[in-house]
Amino acid sequence: MITKITRNAILLGLVPIAVFVVAFNSIANFYISYIKETKIDTYVDYLHQRSMYLDEAIVKQVSQLDFTCSNSDVRTLRDPRFYNRYIRFIAMETNDGKTCSTIGREVSHLSNAQRFQLGENFFVSLILPEHQDQVEWMVIYENEHVEVIWVLDNSWVKEVIKTPCEDCLFVEFIYDEPVFGDLTISRGKPAIAAEEAAVSKELFFSADSQANMLIKIHSGEKLKNYAQERVFLWGGLASVLMGLAFAFGYVSSKSLRKSIKGLIQNGINNAEFVPYYQAIVDSRDGVTVGYEALIRWSRREGMVPPNMFIGAAEESGLIVPMTNQLIRKIIQDLSVLPEHVWVSINIVSSHLESGELTKLLSELNWPCPKRVHFELTERIPVKDTEAAKKEILYLANKGYKFKIDDFGTGYGGFSYLQDLGIRCLKVDKMFIDPIGSDDQKLKVLDSIVSAAKKAECEMIAEGVESEAQVAYLAQHSIYLIQGYVYAKPEPINNLAMT
Repeated sequence: MITKITRNAILLGLVPIAVFVVAFNSIANFYISYIKETKIDTYVDYLHQRSMYLDEAIVKQVSQLDFTCSNSDVRTLRDPRFYNRYIRFIAMETNDGKTCSTIGREVSHLSNAQRFQLGENFFVSLILPEHQDQVEWMVIYENEHVEVIWVLDNSWVKEVIKTPCEDCLFVEFIYDEPVFGDLTISRGKPAIAAEEAAVSKELFFSADSQANMLIKIHSGEKLKNYAQERVFLWGGLASVLMGLAFAFGYVSSKSLRKSIKGLIQNGINNAEFVPYYQAIVDSRDGVTVGYEALIRWSRREGMVPPNMFIGAAEESGLIVPMTNQLIRKIIQDLSVLPEHVWVSINIVSSHLESGELTKLLSELNWPCPKRVHFELTERIPVKDTEAAKKEILYLANKGYKFKIDDFGTGYGGFSYLQDLGIRCLKVDKMFIDPIGSDDQKLKVLDSIVSAAKKAECEMIAEGVESEAQVAYLAQHSIYLIQGYVYAKPEPINNLAMT
C-alpha cells in the first residue's frame, strides 16, 4: 500500500514534468525566437565592425599605394592589416594595363554592374553571379591613373545560418537606400520563407557609413522540429531531474521530521530538556524583576539550538509534554531564585484549548501562582478562542499571569488582548533592532506602543542589545527590558552562584 508520504512525493515529482508538458510549445517557440535573435545580433555586430574597418583601413591603404603595381604596392595589398577576414580579394589595374592583386598579377575585370558613388573617387558595386545567394559587394577606388577593387567577403553570412541545423534558416538583407532601388541580398533557401509554418524575425540596421537595411530572418518546419527535439531532450531531462529533486527533498524533509520527532520523544523520556533563564530588568533602577525560561536541549553531544527542534515539536504535538516537563523543573528551581522574582514560561495555544495546563498545575497543587507567568506565543493561532479564554480566566483567578509573546510577528496581535483578556505583551526583537535607524519597523514599534498604552497594557521589550535602545524605550515608558544589554540566558546553577 502506498503511504501518504510516497503519494505526495510522487505528485510533487510530477509537478515539474506537468509544467514542462503544458509549456512545451511556448518553450520551443521561445527557443526558436532566441536562435533567430542571436543570428541577427551576430549579423549586426559583424556589420558594425566591418563598417568601422572599411572607414579607416581602405582610406589608409589607398594613401600607401603608388598605383604602379610595384612590389611595394603588392606588399601593401597583401598587408594583413588591410587584407583580413572582411576582404576576400583586392586587385589593382593601372591605366597602362598593369595588374596586381592579393593572389597574383593576372586579373580579369570583375564586374560590369552598376556603380553607386560613396564619395570622391569611391564607389560600390555588386558582383552578380548566376546564383543570387552568391552576390558580393565590391568597394572601388578610381582615379585617372588606376582602379582598385576590394571584394568584401560575404561567406560569413552563409556560415552563420548553417547552425544550429543545415537549411533551417533563410536571411534577407533588404536595402533601404534610394540609390540601390529595391535591392535585396539573400542567403539560404528561399523556399523556407514560403512555407506555411514560416516565421520571421526582423531588425532595421543603420550605421553612419553603412547602407540602411532591414535584416529579415525566416525559419520553417525544419527549425521547428529541431527546436522541439532539443527542448524535449534537455527540457524533459531537466524537468525529470527537478521532479526527482523535489520528491527526494520532500521525502528527506519528512524523514528528517520523523527522525527529529523520535529524538525529541527520546529527549522527553530522558529529561534532556532544561530551562535557561534570561533576566528581565527594570531599567529605572537596574533591579531584576523576573526571568524568561528559555528551553534548551542538553544532549551528550552538546546543546541543540532551539531553532533545530521547536518547529518540529510544535508540528508533532510534542511541544505540550516537552513544556510540561520544563514547567516541573522550573517549579523546582523557584526555590533557588529570590522570592520577589517571577518566571515566565512559554506555552502554545493547545495548552489552553486542551486544558493540559490547568491539569498539570492542578496535579502540582497550584504551585507559586504569583511567581509563575505564562507567555502565549503568536506562532501558532488560537483555534478555539472561547476555550482558551475560559482557561486563562480560570487560571488568572488562581493568581497566574498571562502575556503575549513575539507580539506583532504572528497570529492574533491586538485581537488576543481583546478576545483573551490578556493585559501584558512582549515587544519582539524585530521591532527593537530598528531603533536608531529609519527602518519602517520603527514606525510599527511606535504604533504598538501607542496602542498598548491606550489599552493600558504592560510592555516588556525583548532582544534589547544597547543602551541607546534602552534609552529610546524609556522615553516611550517601556522600562522592563530583556536582552544581552543586561544578561544572557543562564542555567540555574549559574544564577544560584550569584
